[in-house]
Amino acid sequence: MILKRQIIFLLCLFTFQSGFGSETQLSGTKLIDKYLSSKAYAKADSALQRQIAELKSKQLTDSLIDYIYYLGKVKLKLNNAEAATKAVTRFSDEIEASIRSPRSLRQLYLELGSFYNLIGNPEKALESNIKVL
Repeated sequence: MILKRQIIFLLCLFTFQSGFGSETQLSGTKLIDKYLSSKAYAKADSALQRQIAELKSKQLTDSLIDYIYYLGKVKLKLNNAEAATKAVTRFSDEIEASIRSPRSLRQLYLELGSFYNLIGNPEKALESNIKVL
């Protein structure tokens, strides 16, 4: 009986520690998603800017492409569709200028299309998706 209680206690302790530790280990877009889902838009923006700066410093252009949609989503939540569009356009133009791979360029246009769908602009989304072809 005592052994059973000890095992249950250890299982509970392990489960609690695992759950607690996993929250602090979030990074990348998962961390931004967490902040967005909890409506902590300023924290999402801070994490986003930090991650973008790190990727730029490491010259990981292909990885920056994944942040186009997130930049737009965060700016949309903090400001409006016009400010989000300006930020996304500026950011994607900067990335596009340094892309060498057709595959990366394709991914950039897909991310832009997703952003335009987010803000309710299906015409621009279609234009971006046509460029993918």
